[in-house]
Amino acid sequence: MRSLASWVLAVCIAGAPARAQTLVAKGATPTAAIDALKAYLEPQGFRLVRSDAKQAVLGLDLGIVPQHGLYHGRRGDNRFRVIMELHVRFKQKADGLELNAYEDATILDRDSSLVERRRVRTHQELDNIRQLMEEIRRQLEGGRSPDSTRGPND
Repeated sequence: MRSLASWVLAVCIAGAPARAQTLVAKGATPTAAIDALKAYLEPQGFRLVRSDAKQAVLGLDLGIVPQHGLYHGRRGDNRFRVIMELHVRFKQKADGLELNAYEDATILDRDSSLVERRRVRTHQELDNIRQLMEEIRRQLEGGRSPDSTRGPND
């Protein structure tokens, strides 16, 4: 019976999406992490919203997007402005810089007033954040990304 309970607990824990992605980059600094994040994300449309020695926030304006579960009565539709915000927090550790990342969908009315903020929780979106953080760690630790190892004719 005990092994069955342990198995059920393990399946439940593995099946639940994590809320944030955390890793440690050896020898990194917050400034280098911010520079790496900007270099990687700005070509995709993200912009640095704010940063300091403890955190960075990068945003991607998706424009007007229909939202399930939201309805604007005056306008009679479910379309709102959506901005994806990637939040990365920094904490200096003995073995390097700890980076903790999560993403929010900020939903705004057309006059830019806040309607709702939704934390990204799907497995696919969390996996994208994990892959981003792994790439940033490779860059910070001096490794080359998989894309940079390809030749011009590959």
